[in-house]
Amino acid sequence: MEWRDADRKSIDAWLNLHLLARRMPAGEDSRVLADAALARILPLVAELPEDLPFVGAHAPTKPSAAVIEPWIAQVEEASGTPESGTLLAAGVELGLLGVDRRIDVRAAAVIVEGF
Repeated sequence: MEWRDADRKSIDAWLNLHLLARRMPAGEDSRVLADAALARILPLVAELPEDLPFVGAHAPTKPSAAVIEPWIAQVEEASGTPESGTLLAAGVELGLLGVDRRIDVRAAAVIVEGF
């Protein structure tokens, strides 16, 4: 079985780990956990279930910008398509906005272009 297939079968566990890590007090340990979970989740972002555990921007632990870079690149690539809205909505649920100003600016540009 390939890693991506294993991650796909374990997506609920990765989503729960991400949620728990993001709700922990901010610190290096919680950021590492959030990054590890997102590294497994984000390659599957277009396939995520509709009922994602809501993290939101308010979570105390923020993932690193490097980990969410592939997500914003995928959002930009899908700009002008309905998929960009789906990807952006998943990012909101996962709390990817409000983490890094540069990524927020890039997401805003996609929103404006789609508007």
